[in-house]
Amino acid sequence: MEHTPRPWIKNRNIIETASGEEIARVSYERDGYVQANARLIAAAPALLEALEGLTDTARRIPGAYTGALAEPLHLARAAIEAATIVPEPCKYCGGEGAHISQATWNSPVLKQECERCLGTGVKS
Repeated sequence: MEHTPRPWIKNRNIIETASGEEIARVSYERDGYVQANARLIAAAPALLEALEGLTDTARRIPGAYTGALAEPLHLARAAIEAATIVPEPCKYCGGEGAHISQATWNSPVLKQECERCLGTGVKS
């Protein structure tokens, strides 16, 4: 599934399209993070596009995924996958939430259980 096309615009704590359609609302105030979180969310489509362009270009450069660029390129690829892979249902409780839990330089870690049941089959 594709995300809402960019640009996404931060309007105080609301993220919206250029036509004013609401995408997200950042409402949890914790130590003043609302505005910073809203800016990050609004930038997400441009960041995804930049990472995709970077990794696509690097794929055509011999040796780009070795040496000093290897770790940042693998992190970029893991971030792209975290943003674009649709989660599978939890193999234990059937709930949505099996997900890529950690992006590492060598590969993302795909969990098959959701955070709620943590593999026990019992929702907490």
